[in-house]
Amino acid sequence: APDVSPTERVELHVELGGVLADQLARTGDAIRAYRAALADEPEHIEAFKALAELYRATGQTEALLDADEAQVDATDRATRLARYPELAEAWRSRGRGDRAAACWRKLVAIDPQSAIALRGVAGALAAAGDLDGALAAYRQALAIEPDHAGALDELARGYERSGEAAAALGVLERLVDRVQERAPRAELFRRLGAAHFDVDDVPTARADFLQALELDPENAAAHEGLARVHLKQDKIASGGDELVRAGELAADQADKVRCFTDAAWVFRHRLRDQERARQCLLLVLELEPEHADAKLALAQLLQDTQQWESL
Repeated sequence: APDVSPTERVELHVELGGVLADQLARTGDAIRAYRAALADEPEHIEAFKALAELYRATGQTEALLDADEAQVDATDRATRLARYPELAEAWRSRGRGDRAAACWRKLVAIDPQSAIALRGVAGALAAAGDLDGALAAYRQALAIEPDHAGALDELARGYERSGEAAAALGVLERLVDRVQERAPRAELFRRLGAAHFDVDDVPTARADFLQALELDPENAAAHEGLARVHLKQDKIASGGDELVRAGELAADQADKVRCFTDAAWVFRHRLRDQERARQCLLLVLELEPEHADAKLALAQLLQDTQQWESL
């Protein structure tokens, strides 16, 4: 009605929501009434609490987060600075990297020099699949905090994922001097080796992989990287041995299978060592009994060596 003030209209919506929810069990209509109240007065505590309770009761988690975010949007600067990171994390935990990034961007809007917010934007964009946007945000964050190890690491990983080995090298070289623990430092040298290998600097890649293994002799990926270097330099036997060692040390089954499969190919086709090839193929089949390529290769190998009984 024209003679109803905005405050009175809000209270009427809240009262209607209570009747619809508590007396008539019309949850959907009650939610609409409370949302109408909050549209006029976003900071109305009673309406927000009632709406939040209805969302919880009906399992509408994302709708609850939407309402929470809308209320935070209407609060003072200090509250927004405190609450946007919480909301971003809540959205991230729901698998909504886009909404997490939106919350972090709201924080950047009120505090453009917040490296934490920029790193948050970058992480959320990376999770949502926007790698270019994530890289740009990490670069912005590092312009504010040039020595932040976490941001350097994630920027390097982004470049590695996008196949920009030369750019990854520049970041990894800045990072390696900031990490002193043996295993993490070894992994950085392993990543440097991979990047140097990708830009065809094989001698430096070899030195990086050896440095990684000196720090952590059980770094499976460094053994695999060194194997690729050996094969590139025609040190075939050493390459095959390193692939086997990498497979033995790898924690992930897919990595084990890849290394043993590649080793089998090296022994069979490059070294003509059928016995070593057979051993590697059997290791693959122990891990994946239905591995079609390994079964076919083993059958061909047994036929070639006339091991009819085994075949």
